[in-house]
Amino acid sequence: MAMSSNTSQHHTHQAHLLANYLLIGAASSCIFLTLSLRLVPSPCGLLLISLHALTTIAAASSAACPSPSDRSHAAHTTAAALTAIFHGAIAFLAFTRSIEFLSELRSYIREEDAIVILRLVGGLCAAMFCLEWVAMALAFALRFQEGEEEDCRNAKQARGFRPWQLEAVPVAWRKITEGPFRNRVTQLSQGGQLWFEVNKGETQQRSASVSSHHILCLEMLSKALSFMAPSPCFRTSGKTSIFPRIRKRWFGQHLLYQLGTLLLRPIKLLRGGSQLLGVSHFCSISGLNSSLQIELVPCLHDNYAYLLHDVDTGTVGVVDPSEAKPVIEALTRRNKNLTYILNTHSHHDHTGGNMELKARYGAKVIGSGKGMDRIPGIDIVLNDGDTWMFAGHQVLVMETPGHTEDHISFYFPGWKAIFTGDALFSLSCGKLCGEAKISSLRITYLAINSDIVNLINFEQSNSKFALSIEPRNKVLAEYATQVARLRQKNLPTIPTMLNKEKRCNPFLRINSAEIRRSLGIPADATNAEALGIICQAKDNF
Repeated sequence: MAMSSNTSQHHTHQAHLLANYLLIGAASSCIFLTLSLRLVPSPCGLLLISLHALTTIAAASSAACPSPSDRSHAAHTTAAALTAIFHGAIAFLAFTRSIEFLSELRSYIREEDAIVILRLVGGLCAAMFCLEWVAMALAFALRFQEGEEEDCRNAKQARGFRPWQLEAVPVAWRKITEGPFRNRVTQLSQGGQLWFEVNKGETQQRSASVSSHHILCLEMLSKALSFMAPSPCFRTSGKTSIFPRIRKRWFGQHLLYQLGTLLLRPIKLLRGGSQLLGVSHFCSISGLNSSLQIELVPCLHDNYAYLLHDVDTGTVGVVDPSEAKPVIEALTRRNKNLTYILNTHSHHDHTGGNMELKARYGAKVIGSGKGMDRIPGIDIVLNDGDTWMFAGHQVLVMETPGHTEDHISFYFPGWKAIFTGDALFSLSCGKLCGEAKISSLRITYLAINSDIVNLINFEQSNSKFALSIEPRNKVLAEYATQVARLRQKNLPTIPTMLNKEKRCNPFLRINSAEIRRSLGIPADATNAEALGIICQAKDNF
């Protein structure tokens, strides 16, 4: 009966340790994923990270706790119950209110990537919710089994049975080692029992001098050390832990090392972004190669310049610098030199920083051949269909002349990203002039999973106009709500996905029956005529 009880308790203890180790791994993974959302400035994000850290600490403490009757064990169980409630709530919100939850976190990465990461966090939180309740149930089982064992010991003591006291072991061991067995004592652990071996030549003499008291001490030491081996027992009477302190200390140091490694890796990866928060932001590109980085640099009132950095070669370019000062500050922080200046067209809010940056860094200015006389400091002329190489990465030049005659867009097929300047905005486009309106939207023929990297942030009027002519578009309504929240928090709303713009942007939906019906566009109207009517309606909105 006692053997089966000990075996059951041992298995319960192992299951309890496993549940806590799984909790540590899941919570650490959640910390890594949460940091990858780049939401450190957000109070909600900090609370989420703190919750995962508390879960990790509680699980580690529970695993290292020597006895289920220890007071700290009760505190850990209480903490697990509270964190389990929050983990369940996070899992529910991550799957049912992803967009609203994401907006509260103030994540700076692309929506599609952020939702995937958030749902991974939600899945891990659901797993932790289950594991915490399992760990609490196992802790209760251990406490119950220990109570039964203690009741059994008390009953035996009441009948005159004297339990083996762990406190007597150091005294017994000192008497033995200072007595006849002092010279050579070898400890052999076999099946949880302690055996002693002495020199063969001295065996008879030393064995003859062993008193009955020494034999009693040997038995007590053997019994105590059999408890100290990995066994079902957790304590002896008197609340003395039978787990060696060195094991607990090693576990704590090992755990701290592992947690430090898990926390430092994502922090190192995100270090560049965290240093630039509030001044500039990294944006996420779906096909971004690991050697290429892109950084948003706020300029003027509502514009952005883009720093392109190739990690392998150190080449740095900037797209449409409206002014030089913010770009210089960003380059100084990263200790980089500027190699290229790329202009999509000749308007001053896209070329205003050209000459100062060129004078300071000796950078080459790249622009359209049709804008040679209007783009300040132009060095390299590109035209429609040309291919240019940026640090070994192919760049395709597309003429998009609707906004200005000299407007071009830079398409990076390796990134699946296109810098559109003022040719296309989120839910809108730049002011289109002349008969070249339709040609400025040729980017719609690119891969639908391409990123549109434009220079102007989302305007509320864009979504209002789009919803006014296509009110039944649910994707549009959801997207407008999400981006409006980002604008309220002064967070960037770019880049955007071409696939999403095709489903939401009225200037790319000229064949929509609802839009044509709302604006009274004739059924036989050409695409150019339909686009002209949409542009006129937007101007009058």
